[in-house]
Amino acid sequence: MPPLPPPPPPSAAPAPSRNVQLRVVGIPPTTEQDVTAVLRKIGPTLMTYYYRDKGEAMIYLSEDVLRRIWQHRDQLYLGNTLLR
Repeated sequence: MPPLPPPPPPSAAPAPSRNVQLRVVGIPPTTEQDVTAVLRKIGPTLMTYYYRDKGEAMIYLSEDVLRRIWQHRDQLYLGNTLLR
């Protein structure tokens, strides 16, 4: 029985990042523009809704951006409030 061929070499290009949906809660009363400005600083995101009265937003972002948020989670402020 002949030996198995070697595995293919790893691709030089990274695997594409999937998009994920993230619900952000605890946002202080502010404007949608302020929330969007904070999100723009961390990477490309798409906010699908923002409820000022609930302090909640739903955003779509890539796993790469989500990892960046997690790494810098103690530095993301909106006004005086740390986004969690």
